Amino acid sequence: MQIYVGGLWARVTSRDLDQLVRELLRGPWYKLYLPRGGLADCKLLQMTDRSKGSIEYCALIAVEPRRMAWEVVHQLDGAHLHGHQLHAHRWFVRKGLADRRAMAMNDESED
Repeated sequence: MQIYVGGLWARVTSRDLDQLVRELLRGPWYKLYLPRGGLADCKLLQMTDRSKGSIEYCALIAVEPRRMAWEVVHQLDGAHLHGHQLHAHRWFVRKGLADRRAMAMNDESED
């Protein structure tokens, strides 16, 4: 499952996130009957707000298995990394939105 993590700062590395997720997976809430999970993939992203010129740093991480990913989401949301509070939620791919926008642009050009 992919998880969006926001609230990062410029110097956070994928190794920092990997270490944080591993610590969360070994936390006191860990259930012995669940298999050990881990960070399967990590992509650090930099998004620029064109109107304001501000930069936001975030990450998309994949945690497997899915049962562990939900626990990581709950633990990451509100956690602190290098003094910055993180916010996390499940990432949803939004393919339909782009398709609707493209269709709306085509409809306008026909008028």
